[in-house]
Amino acid sequence: MFFYSFKNGLTTAAIDNNGPISHLVLAFRAGSRYENAQIRRGLSLVWSSGSSGSKVWSFASRDVFGVSLSVPRDQAPLALSILGHVTAQPAFKPWELQDVVPTLHADRDYRNPIDIAIEDAHRAAFRTGSLANSLYAARHDIGNIKSSALVDFAAKQFVTGNGVLVGVNVDAEQLEYYGSSNAPINHGPAASFVPSPYVGGDWRRSAASSNTTSVVFAGLGAGSADFDRLAVQAVLLESLNRACRSLQKNSSGVTFSAQPVQFVYEGAGLVGIQMTASGNGHKDVVGDLVSKTISTVKNAKFDKIEELRRAVANNIKSKEECSQTTAVKTAVDVLSSSADSEALPRAISKVRAEDVKAALAGWLKKPSLSAYGSIANVPYVDQI
Repeated sequence: MFFYSFKNGLTTAAIDNNGPISHLVLAFRAGSRYENAQIRRGLSLVWSSGSSGSKVWSFASRDVFGVSLSVPRDQAPLALSILGHVTAQPAFKPWELQDVVPTLHADRDYRNPIDIAIEDAHRAAFRTGSLANSLYAARHDIGNIKSSALVDFAAKQFVTGNGVLVGVNVDAEQLEYYGSSNAPINHGPAASFVPSPYVGGDWRRSAASSNTTSVVFAGLGAGSADFDRLAVQAVLLESLNRACRSLQKNSSGVTFSAQPVQFVYEGAGLVGIQMTASGNGHKDVVGDLVSKTISTVKNAKFDKIEELRRAVANNIKSKEECSQTTAVKTAVDVLSSSADSEALPRAISKVRAEDVKAALAGWLKKPSLSAYGSIANVPYVDQI
């Protein structure tokens, strides 16, 4: 991997696997955590819907917004130009925003209960902090977000100090030349990172007509640059993934599933279990299923630590085989100052069973719980 940081603040990263398809990513520190109180209601969804396509697609998190473009390798120079103009200098014309209004309503309607529970878990965990900002526009704001607000936000966030240009299967000199002289990115300093304190607690929403109830039980997780904690967290999640397999249920008209999840951001994150119960009779048993799952988490064993470490290391290697995934991950890592690709594998090799036990105890000390659906029988945090 070749890095180059220009005086204007822009960073380029090139990885050449000698593949026939080039994958380009231009990303900025412009996730929902950087929205202020006036534009907090989900601008990320506007960009995500407007930029998606078969070969050009966008991605957004609470930390980062970016656009990815995949083309045949010999078309990379032209693709760089397109990517720069589409991403770094969006017009946000009023009629363009009106064109995506139907898509935004459809996107909201197609959210499933677990998507809502995950958003609410962030609200419970971080409350009014920047990481509580939603990725989705409120229904009453769709069609009312002004183009001027988007233009102002882009002018502030889509600047060189906030940006990274990543190319996989692209010549490094070509990427550097474009970044230094041709990229149409406004100059500006990096955004100030504002910590989002973890609080914890409950966030519950009833949807009595829903035939599905989703619950997220989580605690404070590692930040993106804390490799030691991320390594321990990865081993913890692998162990919990194995434990959750025994909790799957599909009988008596009720389907239940549980799986570990993590959300990693700059400075902090969430780690926990997401659970979904569905079926006509699920509302009567969902509370017991959630309690049983959390009890299993609390009593997790880590006696096969070497096997867990190997599994985690293999998972990391398998993900690196996808060039497009590598391009996006590299962009996110650079913007969070965690671009050392070997740091996490090194830390994983040193994880001990007692480290994982301590991490689990820390998570359980002050948990958060969100629930969406038939929530009457779902326990509160202080009942667990």
